[in-house]
Amino acid sequence: MKKTISLMAIAAFLTGGLLFGQEAEPAAAPAPAPEVKSTGSDVKVSGFVRARGSVRQNADWDANAADTKESVENKTQVTISKDLGENSKVVVTLQDNRVWGSYPDISGVKKDETRTTNNTNEAGATGGIGFDAREAYLQVGNIFGQPLAITMGRQKLVYGNQRLLGHLDWTSEGRSFDGLKLNYDMKDVNTLDVFTMILNENEAAKDKTFTGIYDTLKVIGLVHLDVYFLNVFEKEVENKNTIGGRLTNKADKGVLDDFPLKALDFNIEYAMQNGNKGLQKLEGSLFALDAGYTIGLGGDMKLRIGFEHIIASGDNTVDTADVQEGFQQLYGTNHAHMGISDTWLAFNDVNATSVSLTFALNKELSLQYAYWTFAENYIVAGAFDTKGAEQDFVVTYKPRKGLAVQLGYALVTPSEDTVNTDPEAADQTFAYLSTMYKF
Repeated sequence: MKKTISLMAIAAFLTGGLLFGQEAEPAAAPAPAPEVKSTGSDVKVSGFVRARGSVRQNADWDANAADTKESVENKTQVTISKDLGENSKVVVTLQDNRVWGSYPDISGVKKDETRTTNNTNEAGATGGIGFDAREAYLQVGNIFGQPLAITMGRQKLVYGNQRLLGHLDWTSEGRSFDGLKLNYDMKDVNTLDVFTMILNENEAAKDKTFTGIYDTLKVIGLVHLDVYFLNVFEKEVENKNTIGGRLTNKADKGVLDDFPLKALDFNIEYAMQNGNKGLQKLEGSLFALDAGYTIGLGGDMKLRIGFEHIIASGDNTVDTADVQEGFQQLYGTNHAHMGISDTWLAFNDVNATSVSLTFALNKELSLQYAYWTFAENYIVAGAFDTKGAEQDFVVTYKPRKGLAVQLGYALVTPSEDTVNTDPEAADQTFAYLSTMYKF
């Protein structure tokens, strides 16, 4: 808590003392604040509306169980951004998310399975149905005449390819954090972020906090190197450190146009964990590689051949009861990396591999196929316990600017290790149809 308070004090000093003028003369009465009038051109409104219907069958792998789940989710966001000049702005994003035919109880009391509260949890995700501020922050820039900015309030944390930190916008709720962030941006040379967020407010200096340092080195040229240190801390409960790095040539939009081997794209990431959770020491690790090669077929037609491999450590609870060897999940957008069905979602005790084909017929229509295999990473009796396989089919159609229609289907086949050779076991299926308009 002391750390958070001190950073908040710095924020108050910077914004109060640096943004709004010089030191006041003691004998002079405070001058009235100048009236600020908006010209309209410095206020921007953007957002999106998304409706997505989905159906899942045999989530428990039992063909005889009546467990089909279907729903239509509606998500709406409206962002109002006010440019204050000097790399400063105010941003407010209002979000409404709900399931068709379900209505939130304004008292916040859950009355049945279709009604949830509007509270936010410690991971920053908004409750299942309701209206909330997805973002609400002030950014103050050009501090000390340097490319230094501070962002205070409710904000998204999106880094790398969102494997560890992402906005989670695939879900209706999404994820935001409350806190402050310092950013020192040297444009084409280096970008450094330092942040501290409050995950759970408690009394007696026992807040649960999330603090991080994330640096992107760009002097290598078109290849960027990210290095980061992330800490989740709750006094007497958890002190989890994640240290890692990421090498990529997919850092900026359009950067591949000037890359010597521009048809090749890649991300390589490695992270390790230490610290403690309760009485257990943490010794987890994560390795991920995704790469692709794009073949031009004339005009806007092209084919990308992709490959992704993920290894996250598992835990041997028998031999090392005082050590947690499994990688501990952070706040990423795993949906983008572990198959569209989200069946095996966590980066913990997993060895996953995929190959994919993405065929763009033109700028409007693309088809994607991916084949995933999943296994546990912790070796038992000299072999991996397999989980199963997943096949994904996705069609994306963008008929006009801002409008996107997407159809997805996943066939998930469990292994014998997963269903224990149950003769009644059946494949799981997941399908969705999404329509989104961005403005």
